[in-house]
Amino acid sequence: MREPMYEKLGRLPSAGLWIVTTLLVAVLVICLLGSIIGLMAEPQSPHLTTAVLMSEFFWGVIFGLLLSVIGAYCLAVFQRKAQKDLFKNFCIDTVDNIKAIVDDMVDHRQRTQVIHGDYLALLDIEFNVFARNREHIIHLPNPVRDNVRKFVNDCAIRRAEIGNHLFQFNNSWT
Repeated sequence: MREPMYEKLGRLPSAGLWIVTTLLVAVLVICLLGSIIGLMAEPQSPHLTTAVLMSEFFWGVIFGLLLSVIGAYCLAVFQRKAQKDLFKNFCIDTVDNIKAIVDDMVDHRQRTQVIHGDYLALLDIEFNVFARNREHIIHLPNPVRDNVRKFVNDCAIRRAEIGNHLFQFNNSWT
């Protein structure tokens, strides 16, 4: 069985990490070439490579590059964790909102024996918000992802059935 594309993309480093790494390599190459050209203009030693490797400017650039790469990696890890936590909270909030709307709709139906279309509109709003952010669901673990997707889809199907029954009921009275 083929692995879904969203799981393959989830394992790739972020674009920001690639950009930072590329920029740091470019700076290193420019600085190294500048050191070599500077030493060629004023030869100070018969061994050009030894002179470049022994210069404190070169090691300062290497140390700065190393710190930048470590910082970029840490930033990517923290951002990924924050994004996972944010989406986890978003899913919890969406499920809680759907449950609250349904509970309110059931309570109102028990009191008045009527289902208002406003509840269906509120459910539509929650489903649309979830649909707009659905691509982030890959941040959830597989069993949780499947449970959330199944719950929201089941609620959407049930909402469509209720809407269809209300439509048929309203048409039978006209």
